[in-house]
Amino acid sequence: DEDEEQEKKPKTKKVSETVAEWKALNDNQALWLRPPGNVSDEEYAKFYQALSKEWDTPLAHTHFKAEGDVEFKAVMFVPAQASPDLYDNYYAKKPSIKLYVRRVFISENFEELLPKWLSFIVGLVDSDTMPLNVSREMLQLHEG
Repeated sequence: DEDEEQEKKPKTKKVSETVAEWKALNDNQALWLRPPGNVSDEEYAKFYQALSKEWDTPLAHTHFKAEGDVEFKAVMFVPAQASPDLYDNYYAKKPSIKLYVRRVFISENFEELLPKWLSFIVGLVDSDTMPLNVSREMLQLHEG
């Protein structure tokens, strides 16, 4: 009878399974997509430091949304101190504003859109209405 009982029981094998859990390191929404009232000054300072590669906090910032033919969201910063080479190579200096379309980096050449005397401004512009396949030649004057 014991042999029959052993044959009736299904033969099972214990297998230990390792389950890997993913941990999200950065679950924050992009700063410029959040309403300005929901962003603290510390978050703006950290974002400025990451964007400008500076260690100090900005003197001032503005966070706005523009609507019209082209809709965009932007965050602009005024550095606390002028860079030592602010007036050196005045005509060769490029602005520090980055253009994104749907959170995809497109260009950082705003020479024709921003006056030279505002080249100290650091910022980011993100548009959802521009086509993603916009070429850099469409955004800036193309010589040749």
